[in-house]
Amino acid sequence: MQTKLNYGIKRLFIRILLSVARESVFINYKIRRFLLKKAGIKIGRNVFIGENVFFDELNLSGITIGDNSFVTRDVKVLSHFLNTKKFIFENGDVKIGENVFIGVGTIIAKPVKIGSNTIIGAGSIIVTDIPENCTAAGNPCKVIKIRS
Repeated sequence: MQTKLNYGIKRLFIRILLSVARESVFINYKIRRFLLKKAGIKIGRNVFIGENVFFDELNLSGITIGDNSFVTRDVKVLSHFLNTKKFIFENGDVKIGENVFIGVGTIIAKPVKIGSNTIIGAGSIIVTDIPENCTAAGNPCKVIKIRS
C-alpha cells in the first residue's frame, strides 16, 4: 500500500511540474527547463524551451534534448506509440541532438532521433528519424536540404 501511495504522490508531483512548466507564460525559460529536468526529462546545457510545449507523461525519462537546442512554442513530444501488429502502446525514446531548432507547432509523433545541427520547419510532423546537418519540414517531415 505504501508503494502505491508513493507512486501516486510522485505522479501528482510530476503532473504539477509539467502543468506549471507548460502553461505559465510568466516564468523564465530557465525556470521552465529546471522544472522539466525535475520531472525526469534529460535536458542539456543552454536549451531553450518555449511556452506550451507538451511532453508525453508516459515516458519522460525517454526524452533527451541535447546542448544548445531550441524548442519553440506549441511543440508536442510523444514518446509512446501504438504497435498496430500487437495493438498495444509501447514506449520509445525521443532523442533530440545538439544545436537543433524545432519550429512552432511541430509534433514528434513517434519515438525518433533528430540528428545534431538540424532545423525542423514549423508545423512539421515527425514520424521517422531525421539525419544530422539538414533542414527538414512537412507532413510527414522530410529532408529538404543537407548542409555541409
